[in-house]
Amino acid sequence: MTTPRDSGREPNPSEPTITTPAPKLCGRETRGGRPCRQRLPDPRFEVACRQHATEAEAELATARRKAYYVGYQDAQESARRYADFRIEQLQQRISELEQAAKPPRRMTEPTGRQIVEVGGHAYVWSGNEPLAVGDAVWLPENYVSRVRIGAGPYRGEVSALGTDYTGPLSQIIRRA
Repeated sequence: MTTPRDSGREPNPSEPTITTPAPKLCGRETRGGRPCRQRLPDPRFEVACRQHATEAEAELATARRKAYYVGYQDAQESARRYADFRIEQLQQRISELEQAAKPPRRMTEPTGRQIVEVGGHAYVWSGNEPLAVGDAVWLPENYVSRVRIGAGPYRGEVSALGTDYTGPLSQIIRRA
């Protein structure tokens, strides 16, 4: 028999077929001796329609329904907690990988000159005594300092020892 849905095509075994389960009926004997034809409201919980269910069966259906929904809510909460745990785990792994990908902090050049940061920029120091954080130094003029401070060398303070910057470095002129 051809239905409008299949349009006379032959069934394809690789296509999923949609089947709807037959509705469950009560089936209890009525006063007339025939089986009850009422559909069960929810066959997962009820064994008989409301008219034919005993008080114990109705209580059992209520308890099953409650347990089902409590279990469903617990499963949702558990899934939510697992998702939060997994997100935290992945964020931690990302930060570990970012740390591993970051270039190592350079403290000296291959020639032995000390590398320091002054005002967020890296410089090299070739003096006899090493610099420490907080030491005042004279820095060479650059295009930014020319606009902000004026022409000529300017004074700065060592803010950190070493740098993760890998490019070329300017030389500190002298201690202040």
